[in-house]
Amino acid sequence: MESARERILEALEANPAGLCDGCLSEEARVHPHQATNQICRRLADRGVTHRAKRLCSRCASATKLVNQLGATPPSELQPVKKELTIAPQDLGGALDSIRRRIVEIVNRLDDAHARGEGLSRRIQRLRDSEALPGTVACMMLTLNSLRNLAVYEQTKLTAKVHSVIDSAWAVVEEWAAAQSSLR
Repeated sequence: MESARERILEALEANPAGLCDGCLSEEARVHPHQATNQICRRLADRGVTHRAKRLCSRCASATKLVNQLGATPPSELQPVKKELTIAPQDLGGALDSIRRRIVEIVNRLDDAHARGEGLSRRIQRLRDSEALPGTVACMMLTLNSLRNLAVYEQTKLTAKVHSVIDSAWAVVEEWAAAQSSLR
């Protein structure tokens, strides 16, 4: 029988972009959640893993500690394509998290929006005023539209659409990370 530590290491190996403690707990079937946290802290102390606040590859939350195999912080590694490995049952929640992050970015760019102005209109206005690059605006609009389809219309999104979500979110995150005013 595999130990909780072994299941955690296998889950991290299967998710090289990293997982937060909550997603890792689910993926590795380690309960309670605090047990995952304790194991991950010990692994990081021993240099087996690295823990840093960044985007979780499963739930897409950018405000959680994420665990990755290897002692070298991700910033010191060669660039790796950010991948969201979103399970189909988690897609709606992940897209909600992505949308919340997009709203945060848009709010930092322009917090004085007109009453009743929706997110899509704000993104278009920021693109028109050149506060937001056209490609980034298009990716944000795509992600917002796919989120609305998944959440409000319960549309099943194919594996190819998941790839679009992964790529679009990587473009937005890469641009936002390069903007000192959005950190």
